Amino acid sequence: MAKSISTMGKTRYAGIYRRPGGKYLARIRNRYGNVSKAFTDLDGAYRWRRDAMSDLENGRAVVLEGEVVGVEEAERRQRQGQGRTLKDLIKRFKQTGECRVPQPHLDQYEDTLGDLSVDEITRADVQDLLDKHTTGRAPATFNRYRAGVHRLMNFARELDWVRDNVVTGIKRKREDNRRDRLISPDEEKALLKACEAHDPQGRLATIFSLLMATGCRVGELQGLTWGALDLKAGTARLGWGTTKNGHARTLVIRGAALARLKQYAKIQPLSKNELVFIHDTGNRPYDATKEFRVVADGLSLTDVVLHNARHTFATRLARVPGMTLVMLRDALGHKSLAMVQRYAHEMTDDLAAKIEEMLS
Repeated sequence: MAKSISTMGKTRYAGIYRRPGGKYLARIRNRYGNVSKAFTDLDGAYRWRRDAMSDLENGRAVVLEGEVVGVEEAERRQRQGQGRTLKDLIKRFKQTGECRVPQPHLDQYEDTLGDLSVDEITRADVQDLLDKHTTGRAPATFNRYRAGVHRLMNFARELDWVRDNVVTGIKRKREDNRRDRLISPDEEKALLKACEAHDPQGRLATIFSLLMATGCRVGELQGLTWGALDLKAGTARLGWGTTKNGHARTLVIRGAALARLKQYAKIQPLSKNELVFIHDTGNRPYDATKEFRVVADGLSLTDVVLHNARHTFATRLARVPGMTLVMLRDALGHKSLAMVQRYAHEMTDDLAAKIEEMLS
């Protein structure tokens, strides 16, 4: 905004004026633009004007929105004005209908890097994001988070927002997804009690109970909304945006887990689009994996992670007489039988009994 100099006094420096209040105003009025800045001391005003003029004349800076800013900063602001931040990229990717990145992951990407221009994001930025959300978690979790950012940056390349995918240089971790540690009935009781004490709101205990009773994935529960629940039927609809393989499916909830969920659901928001398990801040999913680690460590069960509940459910279900690999695959939400082949040995006792029955 232009300021009148009629009430200001001149100084020994051109373009610098003394205000009635004692401060100094440095002004630039030339072909590069009009800009002014106030200072408490004369020397500071002189140095700023001298350096700003030098940067403008040598092409290192431009006048933008009443400020002298570096060329790179001006380009960054221009890109932001054109809607090229990571937040904008996520929005556009979701609009294509081809985004298969779990919504909880997208929320965390946006919280961490959302305001950055996409072509400003460096490999170090992505590595910091991965460290923040996957430290102490399984290699598979790291790889899933990495894959999500990789897909986003590939989409940015398709839009010509970036030239290269900065995620490519970040190596995947070697996975061991077996995690064969089973949770015993006594451990289950102790963990459930500790979860209740750790989170008085009931989120952690309800999540743990549901995992033990349905075998679903933690991420699927993190993305669950109130509108997806049918407490009367004892089911939960998992949409394509929350499941790992991209296919919608229905969870069947029975027994103590359903009773606990009904108790937890006595207090819920008016909007059915709200998350069932929400963080205390109210803007992201409840981090059950992190909180469960605290509980398990407190019981000296340092080798137990929340994903063990899924493996325990699958093992117990595989031992039920008459259970088949196809039924087990559907219960766990896998695409192929190969993913549940590891549980085939749990069915051998039932198979032996059936062979004996046939031969008798």
